[in-house]
Amino acid sequence: MQHRLYGLRGQEYVRKLKRIYQEEQELFRQKFLEIKEQNGGKFSAKNLGEMCNHFQLPVTVMDAYLSDLGLLPSGTWDRLRDRGAKARDIGVIWN
Repeated sequence: MQHRLYGLRGQEYVRKLKRIYQEEQELFRQKFLEIKEQNGGKFSAKNLGEMCNHFQLPVTVMDAYLSDLGLLPSGTWDRLRDRGAKARDIGVIWN
């Protein structure tokens, strides 16, 4: 499964990105809180990958959405990537 923004460029990418966020921001919040509750109040990098797979979105996009919702600190994915993490390392798989 490819992510929902795959192959889009320019304004088409931006329009789709905004539409997904507006339509699904409450679903992002619910899924985040559900995962956090299942893990004893913690949310790990692997959980971020789980959310990316669930919503079929790239890690950078999911990180930005969760940061905008106040659920993750801004730049979480950037810090993980700076330490050598790759999307594959946190379980993100695109077929």
